[in-house]
Amino acid sequence: MPTSMPIDAQFLVDFQKLIGTVSLSTSGFYSNDYRTDFCIIDKPPVCIVTTAPLSFEIKNPNSTQIHLLAIDMGFISFLAGYRGKRPEGILLNQKDFCFVELKLNVTSSSTSIQKDRIDDAIAKFDNFIPDIKHRFLTLLAKDFMDLGFEKYEAYIVLPTNRTPRFSSSVANKQVNFLARHNVALFVTNIKVFS
Repeated sequence: MPTSMPIDAQFLVDFQKLIGTVSLSTSGFYSNDYRTDFCIIDKPPVCIVTTAPLSFEIKNPNSTQIHLLAIDMGFISFLAGYRGKRPEGILLNQKDFCFVELKLNVTSSSTSIQKDRIDDAIAKFDNFIPDIKHRFLTLLAKDFMDLGFEKYEAYIVLPTNRTPRFSSSVANKQVNFLARHNVALFVTNIKVFS
């Protein structure tokens, strides 16, 4: 009896079909890592580094293979015909599937500016999630939201000293986002993988 492909590998195979002739592994817009601690920075495009002061910190306690797809500034063939804003990337392993938007250039401590940056990131997710879902459905007859990942998440990453404290406004945005996309929304600068 043949064994099925792990879901992260299946997603990458399917995504490769969507980007056409460009090889995912040699595109310069794909990377992966097994380390227990590393960071994502907005170079651009987004990429994996050992450490950086302004970054999205990744904790990988089980040393699983984590994949990063740089969507913004990458995969031109995938983005052909795409309209509107898009997030920096997609980060995934066999259990967790994450959309990532880095807002690491926020320098103001103004709550209003932080709110505007969060709203901008949500707009990117609101535009991109239905688009990628539509592409999977129409081109591959699959719903990537049904591939079997345990968690579907979206991360808005602000600098450590600019991540807002809990507010009912952000909590309300998270509830509404979950209702629209069936994806949990976080405003933080750290992700711990399952």
